[in-house]
Amino acid sequence: LMTRIDADGPGLLFRVREEGSGRRLQLRLLERSLCKQQDVWTGIVRRATISHAARSPILSKTLAVDKVGSHRFILCEDIPLTTLADELAADGSLPVAAAVGIAVAVARAVAELHRLDDVHGAITLAALRREPAQDGGDPRAAGIRLAQFPLAGDPHLHPPRLPLELKDRIDALGPQACFVAPELTEPSAVCTVQSDLYAIGCLVHALVAGEPVGWQGDPRRTLAHAATVGLPPLVAPGGSAMLAGVVATLTARDP
Repeated sequence: LMTRIDADGPGLLFRVREEGSGRRLQLRLLERSLCKQQDVWTGIVRRATISHAARSPILSKTLAVDKVGSHRFILCEDIPLTTLADELAADGSLPVAAAVGIAVAVARAVAELHRLDDVHGAITLAALRREPAQDGGDPRAAGIRLAQFPLAGDPHLHPPRLPLELKDRIDALGPQACFVAPELTEPSAVCTVQSDLYAIGCLVHALVAGEPVGWQGDPRRTLAHAATVGLPPLVAPGGSAMLAGVVATLTARDP
């Protein structure tokens, strides 16, 4: 074990080094009490299997589910920790072409998960990581990685959902609440293809605007505002009506 990394939900996430090879990985240590529940453990194994099968180059790689003694964990590729939320806060919005390029790459990756009968369920600026620039190149021209199961969202929740009945979990969302589809605020709602599409629309809007759109200063107010009022229209540089229309469709309050 090298360093601990912040992670959603119970359990722990570490950056680790594999003995022998020296390879660096990330290890998601799962909550033992939850793994004793048959539906939870079955869901974890199923999603890990799908994540391992996904071949999109931008998705984080899920390598193995393993057990040592009473500890169960998932091994993953070690991906960068610098998020697009950090980047936008430091450097502002992206050019429209760059924003759309990232959104298309994310959409293709998520479409593969959908074809494999899964959803991502946690598409936000925090789930998108910027790879290091090569040889002093432009950092904003470097590649993008999308953290997926079990690095994004709470891997213990089956089917994938947001535990919005828990106040501390809502508070922990912060501005990432701007990516939550309005229908997910309904009791017992689960993540769907449509809620992934909503988040992709919010992603385009945020990258062009330079910040999460619809933020009301508080996660709870933000969720309520999105469900009752909706997001403001995208005003893209150059006045691209086509792009604004696509974003409006993706972020419609009616799924």
